[in-house]
Amino acid sequence: MKALLAPLLAIPLAILSTPASAGLLGQHVTVDARWSDIDTVDEILGSGTVGAGGYTAALANLGITVSDTQITIQPLSDPGLAFYPSTGFSGVGITQTGAFPSMITGFSVNPLTHVYDSAYNYTFDPARVSFDAAHLFINLQDLHILTNADPWPDDRIVLDLQFASTAVPEPATWAMMILGFGAIGLTLRRRHAGLPAMRIA
Repeated sequence: MKALLAPLLAIPLAILSTPASAGLLGQHVTVDARWSDIDTVDEILGSGTVGAGGYTAALANLGITVSDTQITIQPLSDPGLAFYPSTGFSGVGITQTGAFPSMITGFSVNPLTHVYDSAYNYTFDPARVSFDAAHLFINLQDLHILTNADPWPDDRIVLDLQFASTAVPEPATWAMMILGFGAIGLTLRRRHAGLPAMRIA
């Protein structure tokens, strides 16, 4: 029985020792622009894998950067007008296109966010963001995001994303689990081989 105990203990230890991180790092994403309405993709701005420095797609002089736990929209270069949306523009969408997307469960507006609307209100309404598990849409209609030609040089939108913790084990966890089950099987086989054969009289 003691011989079975060690491999049995290795399985929960493997699961607990390597929790899978929840975020967009390593995920493949597509960034799009929506002009007519929020449900219609009018232009694919870019598609790629989120690395350590994030993935950035461009709309005119505006950069949409997707990182592990943040989405940032800000001017790509100075000086001058970066983004002044025209009538009819809806916004941008971010879609996870990998086989196992990270489950987006919520977001918060980061304090670094600084944009103004057509009434010159320096605020970003969280109701402009809609999402489900693998998609996120940001309504930019009538928002102004400028570079240092504006009195406010740090215009940007920064969203902090929240994710569901994944129950899918990482490769290292799978390897330890397989070794644990293999050790149990080997131990049972040796014990079975050592038992005397039963004879029917």
